[in-house]
Amino acid sequence: MCGRYALDLSLQDLFSAFQFGPDLLDLIGPEPKLPFYNQAPSDIKPQRPPVVRQAPVIHLREGHPALELLTWRLIPRWSRGQFTSYSTINAKSETITESRMYQGPWFDNQRCLIPCTGVIEWQQREGRAKQPYQICVEDHLASSQDRALPETASARGIPFAMAGLWEASECRNGHTEYSFTILTTQPNDCFAPLHHRMPVIIPPTQYERWLHTNADDAWQLCQPSSLPMRAYPIGRGVNNPAANGPELLALVDPNAEPSPPTQPNKKKHARKAAADPDDPRLPLF
Repeated sequence: MCGRYALDLSLQDLFSAFQFGPDLLDLIGPEPKLPFYNQAPSDIKPQRPPVVRQAPVIHLREGHPALELLTWRLIPRWSRGQFTSYSTINAKSETITESRMYQGPWFDNQRCLIPCTGVIEWQQREGRAKQPYQICVEDHLASSQDRALPETASARGIPFAMAGLWEASECRNGHTEYSFTILTTQPNDCFAPLHHRMPVIIPPTQYERWLHTNADDAWQLCQPSSLPMRAYPIGRGVNNPAANGPELLALVDPNAEPSPPTQPNKKKHARKAAADPDDPRLPLF
């Protein structure tokens, strides 16, 4: 799956990295706040209002590519602008035509590109806490599996684009909610040790094809990525979806044991125990 990612670019750099085709990329609506280091999806729980989170997405508006902030958690067109109880942050590309949730945007060619500099994934470890990694696409001229990891630098690769679908769902009051989901596929060699799924990644030479082509041809692009990729261990600060900052992507030693727990503050512990378990500041993972 893809449940967290980073976009370590300024808005100007984003436009430069994703300027493709003869036309300039338009900006629709408010400017995205960039960079961000821990993009999380919208979070819905039965006992509190949804925590709505938006991210910059490139899609076609009237046949022209545009950058726009959309809600990350697809809101089906038939739900009248309301989140459903289903998890729609990701969609399996292999079964995309079988789901009522995604048939509309898929066959209506509502595809999009999600700019990214790194996908964050967690590795299960027996008897220990999950270890987060950031998976980056590396410049093929500079990448090498034999190259030692830098000791203090943050994990950062070149910009790339994940494949997605966007949807427009009209509310009862006439307002339209725009949202998106990220497509997933089988993992490549880089993702396989971390998770059994990975996001569909569109090569830069195929950006226009992904946005403009028909559904049958687009499905051919939903394959495990062959781009040079590398996974970097990072700290568990990314577990908190509210956290954001470059320090979250700092490289760590995944074998280092965590610091021993300190004596808990009884008053603080009592307040935490009484806190709402659905508090949006709590980790998603």
